[in-house]
Amino acid sequence: MGGEIIAQIFATYGMTGLVVFILALMALAIFIKYVTSKVTFRFPWPSKSAVTVDSTLKDHLFFTNAKFKLRFDIPTLDLLSDCPTTQQVYRDLIYLNVESFYHGCRRLIELRSITSMSGVEWGSAVKGELHRMLKAYEEKAEDFGVPPLAIARYAKWLATYTELLTNYIEQLASSTVYGNSILRTNVFLLVMNLLIVTMVGDLDKLARETKEQLSGLEYRGTVLEV
Repeated sequence: MGGEIIAQIFATYGMTGLVVFILALMALAIFIKYVTSKVTFRFPWPSKSAVTVDSTLKDHLFFTNAKFKLRFDIPTLDLLSDCPTTQQVYRDLIYLNVESFYHGCRRLIELRSITSMSGVEWGSAVKGELHRMLKAYEEKAEDFGVPPLAIARYAKWLATYTELLTNYIEQLASSTVYGNSILRTNVFLLVMNLLIVTMVGDLDKLARETKEQLSGLEYRGTVLEV
C-alpha cells in the first residue's frame, strides 16, 4: 500500500513532489515522537539549546533559515551563469516568494488567537495566510517589472509545491495527534523550512527549461538572453 502511494505521488508530481512529501513525513514523525514522549522537543541536528514548542515560534528555525537565504544564498544563486539577465529574473522571483513566506509566517504566529484555535480554525487561518503570501509576491514581481510570462511560468512551477503544502495543512488541521495549534504551527514552520530549501535547490531546472521561452523579453532595461 505504501509503495503504491509513493508511486502515485511520483507519477503525479515528479521527484520534487516526492521529496517534499518525504520531508513532510519526517517532520510529522519528529513531532509525533515529541507528543508521545512528553519531553522538551529538540531538533535532530546540533543546537545550543532545547526548543520548547510553546515559546519559540518567533525564533523558529524557519525564520533563521529564510533570513539567511534572503541575505546570502538567493542573491548569489547560480542558475544560468551564461544568461545573467534571465538568472536575475528568477533570483528576484524566488527572493520575493521567500520574502512573502517569511512575512506571512510572521503574521501567522503573531495572531493572538493562535493558542486557542481549534484545528479547523487553524487550518482556515493558515490557508488564508498562504493565499495572501502568494498574492503578495506576484504583486511585488509585477511592480518590479518582471515579465508577465516569467511570473506565469514561475507560478506554474510553484503550484506543485503549494498544492502539496495545502494538502498537508489540511492534514495537520484534521489530525488528532496535535493537542493544540502551537504544535500544529511548529510542524507547519518546519515543513515550510524544508520547502524553501527544496525550492531553492530546484529552481535551476525551471530556469534552464524556460530560458528560450523568455528570450527577447526585457527586464530592467536589458533584453533576456537566448
